Amino acid sequence: MILSRKLLSLLLFALSLNLLAAQEVGPKKQVPSADTLKLTVFVHGSIHCHLMMLSPQAVWKDSFEEDAWYVRMLSKVRQNSLLWQSRFMLGMGAQEVTPNVIERFHKRVLTLEESKIAAYQVVAVYDAIARHLDSTECDRAYYMYGHLGLLSQSYRKGVGHELYLWLANLVTQYKTQYKNIHIDIVAHSHGGNICLWLGEFETHYQRGLHVDNLVMYATPIQVETFRFAYKPAFGRVINAISDGDHVQGMDRMSTAHGKSYKKFSDPRLPVSHESSNVFDVRLQVNQKRRHVGHANMFLMDCSSPATQVLKPAPFVVLTPALLSACQDLTRNSFDCNVVDSHHAVYLQLQDHEGIFATSDDFASLSRDMAQLLTYNWRPDYPARLRSQPARLGRITIDAVKELWQGGAIKNEDMPKLISKL
Repeated sequence: MILSRKLLSLLLFALSLNLLAAQEVGPKKQVPSADTLKLTVFVHGSIHCHLMMLSPQAVWKDSFEEDAWYVRMLSKVRQNSLLWQSRFMLGMGAQEVTPNVIERFHKRVLTLEESKIAAYQVVAVYDAIARHLDSTECDRAYYMYGHLGLLSQSYRKGVGHELYLWLANLVTQYKTQYKNIHIDIVAHSHGGNICLWLGEFETHYQRGLHVDNLVMYATPIQVETFRFAYKPAFGRVINAISDGDHVQGMDRMSTAHGKSYKKFSDPRLPVSHESSNVFDVRLQVNQKRRHVGHANMFLMDCSSPATQVLKPAPFVVLTPALLSACQDLTRNSFDCNVVDSHHAVYLQLQDHEGIFATSDDFASLSRDMAQLLTYNWRPDYPARLRSQPARLGRITIDAVKELWQGGAIKNEDMPKLISKL
């Protein structure tokens, strides 16, 4: 039976309810230490896009059969704990990274299972850099928002709707504890398109949701969602791109236009980019424009680390420094260069006229964080799974075995499935 787009979104949303029902995802009852809360939400992108070849016509038509191999395979892949050991993600739905976990990271007392999960390491380093560069007296809260990761336009809209309702409700709860709530959302790849829907849904529901900063890393800019970046629900939208990212513009399947762009300022997108709160920022490290890739923006321990001082952390941990340097912007397109050496680690913003803004230096903190990462992060098979193909292959094989042994894949169908993979 062919599922409608609306039914598909409801089905995928139901997959996350089992975990959400088992735990509390709202703010914990505690006495605030300040009247301001800085809330940060992280949203990952699509997962294992190569699996779309299992159901290419369904992806092209944006309509999936209930038992489509793509959906079944991705459901198994998403549950694989090995995925969480390198990717900056947790389970389905809203998952809080609590202050207790961050504290135990610094004290080097994470449990064995916690020490394998990349998200706990990344959030702890992110928080340390944010506190180092921002001395404002405030409380901080961190959430991961997980989803299945289908390559589908209607799916992303459905997840964006779920994200909007959850975030609006979360802010309502926090308003009983805090006078001021500052919201940053940090997204990777198609996670950025999911988050752009917040602007459209705020226009529809008018719940008063305001995101101070939406920072999108390597998001394919598409005709269906790019206009939402200019909605009043967003204070600033920062589109972080790189010349070394060869994935961002590749999605031609999940957009009616058959084309994805790298910049909001692309002349083929008919919205004035000037004098707005939307910024295109090209990332580089030590003036190397191709050093930052699609993977090392959000994944731990890639074969080519984002920085040498902070390795194996992905580029996303530098987001607080990027926001710090972007306090007062008068131009919409510029470069962000990371000065990365043992003696200095800071960000400088520059264009053709030269450097116009810098962040504070946090080299000493970076070295301390690198030592903590070396001690705390203990994934399975670190050397063999350092390359992206090895990770993809291992997780995909595990999913095939699980479906086959469970009887979901028949013996006669196995050769066809393997050929598509």
